[in-house]
Amino acid sequence: MTKRKTRQEHNNDKKARKASRRVPRITTGQYTYEKQVIEAQHRGFNVIHDETAWEAQKAVVLSQRKLCIIGRKPIRFNDIMSGNVRATPRTAAEKVATSAKQSALMKGCEQTNWYEASATEAALRMLDPNGALQIETLPDGLSADYIAQTHGDESDLHAGIQVKSANRDDSDAPVNLRVAQGHGGAGGKYETLILLGVIFTVDDMEGARAAMKADFNHVPQVRVDEVFLYANATEIHTASLQPHRRIRADDSYGDNRYVVGFDDESRLCRMQEKLTTLVREKKRWTKEQFLFAFGSDSPNPKLNPNQTTEMANCAALAAQVGLRNLSAPKRQNETVDVVWRVEGSARVIHISLKTAKIHRKGFQISLNKHPNAAHCDFVFAFYIDRTIGTRTHVSVIPAAVVYAERTAVVKNPTFNWSPTSNAHVLASRISLSDPNAAQLLLRACTELAKDNI
Repeated sequence: MTKRKTRQEHNNDKKARKASRRVPRITTGQYTYEKQVIEAQHRGFNVIHDETAWEAQKAVVLSQRKLCIIGRKPIRFNDIMSGNVRATPRTAAEKVATSAKQSALMKGCEQTNWYEASATEAALRMLDPNGALQIETLPDGLSADYIAQTHGDESDLHAGIQVKSANRDDSDAPVNLRVAQGHGGAGGKYETLILLGVIFTVDDMEGARAAMKADFNHVPQVRVDEVFLYANATEIHTASLQPHRRIRADDSYGDNRYVVGFDDESRLCRMQEKLTTLVREKKRWTKEQFLFAFGSDSPNPKLNPNQTTEMANCAALAAQVGLRNLSAPKRQNETVDVVWRVEGSARVIHISLKTAKIHRKGFQISLNKHPNAAHCDFVFAFYIDRTIGTRTHVSVIPAAVVYAERTAVVKNPTFNWSPTSNAHVLASRISLSDPNAAQLLLRACTELAKDNI
């Protein structure tokens, strides 16, 4: 396996490329349009002669004015002279090679949401090396990805953490972590959350895929390249977090950014202290609020309506079996939505939460993508009384039945049941108003597991 370059090695390579492109100036005196064209052509740039466009840049200093280049966006003259830009555009073969490199980690994967879990675990090994924090994963789609407390904190309040992660390829292009300053402002979806950004490398993709298929709880290890830490997204010094490779340790990111192999350990120590302090200072909501409180003055001010529906299903289940017995899977956005640890037992049940929609004379649930469905035990389909907006019943359906492989490819796959099709689903549904609903749910899981239908 080819070893990935360090940040310093990338920076050295970039400097070497720039140095190789530098050519001594052949004109003299103050630059004019004609002189800039001569210099650019001397370096191999195919200039479009458009002095009008050049003159329109009067407010711009001469070195920063752009020349029109055939087949490319206008290029600053300083970038041409400094060697920062190559004379010829990338060839089709080079574009294909870059695209292949960028998508190499995606090849053969059903989804990549496990990146976040892997990146977070790896980053926390750096930022919380002594395990001072208690971190808990939340279901996918909420504003916070994780909630945190310091060990020994006896309150029920937590700080929320939003994680943004990405894999950087070998190019010099910026990495878009898809978070903006506005997300942390008043009414923004991450208004009250700590922001953790992670840029990482996956060294063994094939091994990661195999391990995840074999083990529901496996989180592949990745190598952290960079970590970003902000008390709030409004602290980002640019409109959005799209960092280029770090060239100077004293750049505008300061102690909000740590680059492995580039920054000194004292910066990492300051970030470690900052994370612990932020968790103490920003604890504000209970776990139940992080899960089920939506709208203004809540941890979820701008939640997707579909996620609101799914969390209402989770709330209905928690009301029966106890919220303390439910947890999110380590890897988000796979088939399993919630893990039920049966109280007083070692039994663990992996559940996919669905909403039963009326369809003709029966009911239907949408399946969409369901990666690693083999790890799911049961689908809990909740029925809603639309007149009062309350979940009244639930059906327990073996996941193997719902997610059975289909011979025909369907654009929008569904699972359906009615009095004439999959009638057992309708016949055995459980009333949520029954005082023994939790026991009935567990009994249904036990019996269906024995029947293996």
